[in-house]
Amino acid sequence: MAVPRTYDACPEATDALQSCVCSKDNILASVASEVSSFVKSRCGATATDDQASASTVLSAYCHQTALPVFPKPSILVSQYITDIPEMSDLAKCAASQISYAVMGLTYTQCPPEPTALASCACQKQQNSLVVSQIINLSVKSACESHTADVSSAQAFFAAYCAMNSGTTSFPRASNPPGDSTVLSKRRR
Repeated sequence: MAVPRTYDACPEATDALQSCVCSKDNILASVASEVSSFVKSRCGATATDDQASASTVLSAYCHQTALPVFPKPSILVSQYITDIPEMSDLAKCAASQISYAVMGLTYTQCPPEPTALASCACQKQQNSLVVSQIINLSVKSACESHTADVSSAQAFFAAYCAMNSGTTSFPRASNPPGDSTVLSKRRR
């Protein structure tokens, strides 16, 4: 990451490294640029919150008497989207694709804990847009283009995101296409 740029200009000892990095403007600027590039490559170009966090951490490294306190979510979502009971109301093809879309973020851009995953998937940068686009494409494909399944999946994801605000109401899934009265008459 950023440390290799300091090898030629600064000593290796921890205290001396910190003093060197933080007291020489050209080295600090180089480290800050490297950190910014790293965050951009790992988190995406729209990751302004991550850029700000990385900048805050670098500043705290140089000014250790005033360590920052990062905000914590006021409402903690303690479940993975796959553990919400109403998920079973969705068509299996839609449920599996929502799981793929949201849980896939844990491998690329979000922490794996349920509380951090929910806020990251729904509130951070463009993640909710990315999940929504994946849902549109993958549910449409997996559910043979049944638009009701796509709509149900989007509504379920929106309800999952609303959990970050304290709302825990999930919509009922749409009925499958076709006339279900024939099926219900046969079951009697």
